[in-house]
Amino acid sequence: MSTNTREAQELLRLFKCLVDTGTDVVGAFATHRLLPTYNGSSELFLEDKKHETYHLWQPQKLLCCACPAAGCNLKRMSPMDNWIFKKIYDDNGPEHGGHIVRNSRKVVQVCLHKYIKRNIAIHELDISAISFLLRNLANLSQNENTALDIITTERSQICHAYSMNCYPKALMNTKWTELENALILQKVKSSSNNNVTYLNGMETRLRNNTDAINQHTTEETSYYAAQAQQALSEKIQNTEENLQKEAKEVKKISRKQLSKDWTRTA
Repeated sequence: MSTNTREAQELLRLFKCLVDTGTDVVGAFATHRLLPTYNGSSELFLEDKKHETYHLWQPQKLLCCACPAAGCNLKRMSPMDNWIFKKIYDDNGPEHGGHIVRNSRKVVQVCLHKYIKRNIAIHELDISAISFLLRNLANLSQNENTALDIITTERSQICHAYSMNCYPKALMNTKWTELENALILQKVKSSSNNNVTYLNGMETRLRNNTDAINQHTTEETSYYAAQAQQALSEKIQNTEENLQKEAKEVKKISRKQLSKDWTRTA
């Protein structure tokens, strides 16, 4: 799979931007939108949002011990994937028997104390997990939702590319512009949370993506060029040796033939 084409270089550039800069920017944006009232503590946030997060993960029909007697009526835009919930909560906490309610042997209420927040910061999560938390637990503007859509969609498309050359150069330019604008929007939004220096560093890394990819491509090209040159030199050397052997054989045959001809003449 060649990485020497312009299309392949652009794909690598976009991938690096999404994995490095994209994750940092979205993580900082989530910290700004989700954690201000928790003094920036992911631990306090996950503990406080455990009830709501549980019902984003499990069907609302299954109550928990934190639900009011009248029932739980939490809004949920979309169900939380199992892997996301297990990334932020363990299920090895102490259950209280009186908190578990059964109806005809069927559990209709669980003990929420079973689930314990894990020691993980919001910005350490995958972009997909951060995106889910933002959409369901933060009040995002239309522009912020659009930017988040662009980042997650581009990430999915780039990470599922079937070839390094499957996207034409013109489309890659469009993707790059859209992604850059989306990241800048989220960077500006989170800058108001005293993250200017941190995010300016991300912007520098964003500009350096091209140089890093070009350097990688140049080094890779030089490596393969050296390998090809070595193989060619070995091929030439082998050919020369074979020609020399064949020349010696021809000389031997010629001498033998001349010797026979001389004997017959004599």
